[in-house]
Amino acid sequence: MKEKILVIDDNDNIRLYVSTVLTRAGYEVIQTSNGLNGMQILKKTNDIKLILLDIMMPIMGGFDFLQAFKKVSNLSDVKICMMTAISEKEEILKSLKLGAHDYIVKVIDKDILLDKVKRLINTNNDNQFVVLKTNLNANIKGAPFKIDLKVNKLSESYLELDSPFELESNEPITIKVPYLDSLWGEESELICVVETSKQTKPNLYTSKLIFSGLDEDISRRIRELTVNKRELDQAKEVIQQEE
Repeated sequence: MKEKILVIDDNDNIRLYVSTVLTRAGYEVIQTSNGLNGMQILKKTNDIKLILLDIMMPIMGGFDFLQAFKKVSNLSDVKICMMTAISEKEEILKSLKLGAHDYIVKVIDKDILLDKVKRLINTNNDNQFVVLKTNLNANIKGAPFKIDLKVNKLSESYLELDSPFELESNEPITIKVPYLDSLWGEESELICVVETSKQTKPNLYTSKLIFSGLDEDISRRIRELTVNKRELDQAKEVIQQEE
């Protein structure tokens, strides 16, 4: 059975291009030119896996659609990826805070589009991850104080970490992982959205953070680790040899 994707964009050329790329890749595509029609389609169709959503539209733009989407029940498994010509961080973070899971900047590259679609549709598939035995810490960029968060699992879609406090659900945050920087020889920032944060022990919370807007090169490197299910110390030698 083909996975179903809803494409919402008022630009006919972009909508046709995206729909054609996805159809040729084996997906079933429903398309419409505004958020209002998209919401009506969504309510009538039960098996949509992903919505590709434009921000600037004359009839129910992307932000208004996200607000309406949150009020509809039984849609928690539907992912939303924003398609936007707006690259300002404030607009992107606003989309994430309203419930979007990822974004792609126009002009849309075919390979990046297919990579993001595959990753978002498979977000709930936890089969491909590395259980970390390495003492891998992360910290939140922009936090008023520095605190190490222990990373337990890493996949191309999410990371799981422990913290001494609860992280706010649906809140976009930027994570820095110094070990990965040393592994790859460059500084990287991972924009994530907090999906869940649950107390597991006194003064200990385990949180699942979904990657959003992940750099494609970083995505490739994480995918290499998780597909091979190698520990990071072992994978370091493999990546250096490949480079």
